[in-house]
Amino acid sequence: MSARVWTIAAGLAVLGSWTAAGGAGARDGQRVAPVEIHAGNSEDNFDPSEVRIEPGESVYWSFDNPDVPHNVASHSPNWSYTTPVEPSHPDTAPYTFTTPGVYAFYCEVHPDKMFGTVIVGDATPTPTPTATATQTPSPSPTATVTATAAPQATPAPAAPPAVLPAPAPTPAPSSPPRARDTVAPRLTAVRAKRIAHGAKVELRLSEAATVTVTVKRGKATLKSATAKLKAGKRALSVRSGRIRSGRITVEVRARDAAGNRSSLQRRTIRA
Repeated sequence: MSARVWTIAAGLAVLGSWTAAGGAGARDGQRVAPVEIHAGNSEDNFDPSEVRIEPGESVYWSFDNPDVPHNVASHSPNWSYTTPVEPSHPDTAPYTFTTPGVYAFYCEVHPDKMFGTVIVGDATPTPTPTATATQTPSPSPTATVTATAAPQATPAPAAPPAVLPAPAPTPAPSSPPRARDTVAPRLTAVRAKRIAHGAKVELRLSEAATVTVTVKRGKATLKSATAKLKAGKRALSVRSGRIRSGRITVEVRARDAAGNRSSLQRRTIRA
């Protein structure tokens, strides 16, 4: 099986794959380029913030804004990686992930905005635990000594007060049920074109969703890639040594967090 390559950009997400070279090694006699992650655009973020790759695939980072210092560093205990903090950034050396797991990374200059996750294989991200408040026990009351007055003559008992009926409790207002999201994401302005060993798709997304791009020749699937994208104009690239000259079909579909799926978009390319 050939390895995958993903490309992720701040404001522009690009995914791709082809077979091994660089830091990833050789597979089935083909060449693989590592995942390229662009960062440091005007929004100072990694977009998308999460990618999934297979063991043996590689990642390298490049920075788009030459006037702002950035770097990339590991942010979980299962790996160690750090680049220098400087405004003029050369591309980092590829880092090969060989063991399945969840690997966090971030920019040490902008830790609250620039961070992301590489998921290798079938690993599942661990949810962040929520702190639970602990009730502090109230102090026990202290007994108070009270002076006792001398007995007095007992007055005649007064008539008991009239007992009024207790008012009926006012029912608490009921909260309206939360509306379920039933609106599917929309894919518009979808265009596809050939690139070296692959295809590039440009699109406009109506809401944040997971986008899947599949490249086919006839009924046979040559390569597919998935990424979480924000709303707006985005671009994705799919690369593989199996994508050669000839007529190919590119299929694009989006699915939001509620499970709503867009209509399937198809584009045909002839090299």
